[in-house]
Amino acid sequence: MTLDGSKRMNPLKHTLRPPSKRRSVWIYYVLAGMAALAVSADAPAAVPFGHRDFYPSTERPVGLRGDGSGAWPGATPVREWNATTGRNIAWKTPMPGPSFSQPVVVGDKVFTLADPNWLLCLSAVDGKILWQKAVDHTTAMPPEKAAKARAAMAFWEDQFRQYSIWLDLKRGSMPKLPQAEIDRALRAAEEHGYAVNGPGQANFNMMQRGDPLWNRLWQDQTDYSLYYFGHWEGILTQTLPTPVSDGEHVFVNMSNDQIACYDLNGNCQWLIWDRPAKAVPAKSEHVRYALSPQLVGDKLIVTACGEMRAYDKRTGKKLWGVFQKKDFGDYWVKVSAPVPMRLSHSGQPFDVLLSPGSGIYRVRDGQNVGALPVFKGYEGSLALTDGEFYVRKDAPDSGNSVRVAGRFKVASEDRVEFEETWRTSGRTKSGNVTDVLFDGWIYSPQNGQRLELATGRIEEIPQTPVRYVNPVLGGRLLVTLNGGNYDRHGQREKNPGVMNATVLSLDDLKKSATFEAAFVDQRYAEDEAFRLRWRWRGNGDAMSNSSPLFQANRMFFRTVGYLWCVGDAKESWPTPSSAPAAARVKQP
Repeated sequence: MTLDGSKRMNPLKHTLRPPSKRRSVWIYYVLAGMAALAVSADAPAAVPFGHRDFYPSTERPVGLRGDGSGAWPGATPVREWNATTGRNIAWKTPMPGPSFSQPVVVGDKVFTLADPNWLLCLSAVDGKILWQKAVDHTTAMPPEKAAKARAAMAFWEDQFRQYSIWLDLKRGSMPKLPQAEIDRALRAAEEHGYAVNGPGQANFNMMQRGDPLWNRLWQDQTDYSLYYFGHWEGILTQTLPTPVSDGEHVFVNMSNDQIACYDLNGNCQWLIWDRPAKAVPAKSEHVRYALSPQLVGDKLIVTACGEMRAYDKRTGKKLWGVFQKKDFGDYWVKVSAPVPMRLSHSGQPFDVLLSPGSGIYRVRDGQNVGALPVFKGYEGSLALTDGEFYVRKDAPDSGNSVRVAGRFKVASEDRVEFEETWRTSGRTKSGNVTDVLFDGWIYSPQNGQRLELATGRIEEIPQTPVRYVNPVLGGRLLVTLNGGNYDRHGQREKNPGVMNATVLSLDDLKKSATFEAAFVDQRYAEDEAFRLRWRWRGNGDAMSNSSPLFQANRMFFRTVGYLWCVGDAKESWPTPSSAPAAARVKQP
């Protein structure tokens, strides 16, 4: 059965429109928290994302939200599952640390991240960890500096543990630890002025301003890129960015300014430590994001802390860097990453990056060649494009969101103009949630709407609850997730650590179905060692800020403590026919 309960359909019915009606496309998405991928539909029979035979390539890489649209129309996963009973849970694997990144699937292998700097490769067949690599930025430092950086990392790990012990005591629980360690944490709390962080406060309450520990913190961040504390990485994890793959390699960047390339067997091809040129990590108000990397042809695009950079994907050589204040992963004004798009000039492809805060950039050299409409609010969601239309919205903390859509005109190699087609405003709040783009429609189930991409015409659909996690499309069904807080204040959730799912069929947009216990993650409550290492984060309430993905007959989803695979265990996992040997796993 398919996700919508019907008989299995021919997935090629749900491919992109033929090239005569739709140009080659470059689609991109990210959060909060986020990245995108270039996608090419060069043939009418191109295998759709999510199809059992889809395999990523240079022309169609896979990363955050698949091809960036949030749609996997070729997938055929199960309709319902239950984490409590185990129904249709193919497997779940404990992770060594939290992460809000999304996993990616390459052949039989699933790649995911875990704090503080792990890249893990698991078997899609049974969830077994095949290999695990530390993407350690200190290995790219001079030896003397690396030794000091590692000592600083160990120092802060100890400080965070003391805070977590104190936090347990503050909340009325007694850790199963020697009394001497508990007493040490209590003395540290008194000395440094520990307080409980509220939601959205990052880690600013963990110590008093002006305390010697506070001063050391900023210096260590300045010297060693240790963005543990006082930045939004403290809420969103150090491994927020989603990896991206061209089918031969996996590319990652993380919050300690490291960027790396691995082959599918875990061999590091290159690793660099490259701090953004104008980063000011010693200022507490300087909040930064490390956003998901993008592959555009032979270039890897990385954005963080006000700088967008391009690297040769084969060697890691830096090709260019562009700085823009309050953009490219900075905060308060613009936080969403640039979107790659393929235009045409004089009959030749003309690749650009569309950055919401500062304009249009040539991929070739990073040159600014045009402007985009300016929004008043910041943007936690990312833009969507089908290769012809481009649409984006703001995501203010309060008030209603605005959507703007339009096309681009390439006047010359040095000038690209945006021509607005339609605009909607004052209708609904959007939050930081990114919509789904599929078959000429923008689906916004959290707002109870779908919008026609070409005209902006709105149709009502059932409104479904969404928190933290973006809606996705698998086969013919929209899936949204809700809940998942850990009940820090005793009021947030009736079922702490539990997420429910709502499904909405594209074949009958008048109905939706909700079921409980889609995912249950009690790792902090059940695993004291895990909790004491990681619960200091300001994200203590959120069970996930990741996003589900689909491949063949499975759905994959990352929560704080686990990587989940949802599917009928009686159905075998299908290896894509074009997967090379390095992407295959021996099946029982």
